[in-house]
Amino acid sequence: ERLVVLPLFASTHTQPRELGTTLRHELLHLAVHRELGEDVPRWFNEGYAQWASGGWDASAGWQLRLAFLTGRAPPLDSLSLGWPAGEQDARLAYLLSATAVRHLAERAGPGGFEVLMRAWQEEGSLDRAIRSAYGMTLGQFEEEWAKGVRRRYGWLLVGAQAGVFWVFAAGVLVLLFVIRRRRHRA
Repeated sequence: ERLVVLPLFASTHTQPRELGTTLRHELLHLAVHRELGEDVPRWFNEGYAQWASGGWDASAGWQLRLAFLTGRAPPLDSLSLGWPAGEQDARLAYLLSATAVRHLAERAGPGGFEVLMRAWQEEGSLDRAIRSAYGMTLGQFEEEWAKGVRRRYGWLLVGAQAGVFWVFAAGVLVLLFVIRRRRHRA
């Protein structure tokens, strides 16, 4: 029916500023269907709405890292078959979808995403649009995207963040040692 219904009050789970993001997210779903038709893969539809509405949370990269490290990250085409029902799995699906759309947008540089969207309107299929705009199949894109996500949110980032933590912890210990030493001298 192309109808969006949102509460005008904040619940215990929703902050008032999140309602604006949620409204933009839902309106973007309507725009995607208007511009691209009904045959839009679920991962793209949710990922685009999440990314373009500002609901994309790049700080949740640790969830992506954990999903890839434990092998819980589902392939994109499985998200089109059935969206996860559980909260954690759905949150992961939104993150994965948003990173896929972000990868499409960043891959071609400024204006490249626009070329993809125009090609999709003309071709009537995401697979044919990716072939036309990027010269690769949808399967090749998914492989490239998965490698990019693993690289961006993988072991190197975990190590870097762990390194920052240990440097901070060592600094605190040195500071406590100096304070204690001064106390004992006094």
